[in-house]
Amino acid sequence: MSLLTDAPIPAWVKARQTPESVDRATLCFYIRLAALYHNDKGSVSQLSTACGLSESTLHQVLKRGEIAPGHAVEIEKLVGRTLFPRELFRPDLFVIPE
Repeated sequence: MSLLTDAPIPAWVKARQTPESVDRATLCFYIRLAALYHNDKGSVSQLSTACGLSESTLHQVLKRGEIAPGHAVEIEKLVGRTLFPRELFRPDLFVIPE
């Protein structure tokens, strides 16, 4: 279980208009937070390349608001399952154990 699953989501994320936009904002929040845990600049590009992806891949994820399952797994491996399990990024595919 992740320490972040019990942490409150910021109000600006929850304030979105639709459930879909809340989901997108939540994904973007977690990716940016993972970048901060990965490197001191919080660089999404650095996180992306460290995951073995192109520099722009996670920026495209932020634009689209959807991440491939394999990319979620790569972030989990790199930054650590304790804080960033794949379930945070793809709750539709992966289930957080109870």
